[in-house]
Amino acid sequence: MKIKKLQWFVPVESHCIVYKYKKLDSIKGLMIACSIIGMYYVLYYSVFASVFFLISLYSFFTSYGIILDVENKRYKKVLFFMDKAKGSWHDLPEIKYVSIFNTTVVSTSHSISYNCIELKKKVLIINLVYNKNSLLHVFETTNYDEALNKARYIANTLKLPIYDASMRTGKWL
Repeated sequence: MKIKKLQWFVPVESHCIVYKYKKLDSIKGLMIACSIIGMYYVLYYSVFASVFFLISLYSFFTSYGIILDVENKRYKKVLFFMDKAKGSWHDLPEIKYVSIFNTTVVSTSHSISYNCIELKKKVLIINLVYNKNSLLHVFETTNYDEALNKARYIANTLKLPIYDASMRTGKWL
């Protein structure tokens, strides 16, 4: 009898649309600082410091995201580690249409002296709309042509209409 190997993280298929949620730069900086502090204390103190160091490295190299397999009509919300993903497949719900939505993402950072820095970035979000305005967020970009190409690919494969809400007045494509 053949024993099946348990794989925690598997490579991502090439035909799927992959989107990784972006980590804030302040979070990345915090993880680097925590790993440096943990590495210093590992050399001199305890096992607790080594656990702290490993957790900070793990959270620096992992991220969350979604993989959309349009051809097989399924998706999975995953945890990425480098170029591999962990998650289980779910069937796509009854999708009504694909929407392109324009929004502004605001990230706020506070310093030790209570100075506040706000960074604003305009992004285009591609959503799959189902069940009376429930959304499945599948992709995000700053380039309109890239968003339109991804939305057209998804819509053509699933035979759905596209609603472009990137301008002040939305229109069906």
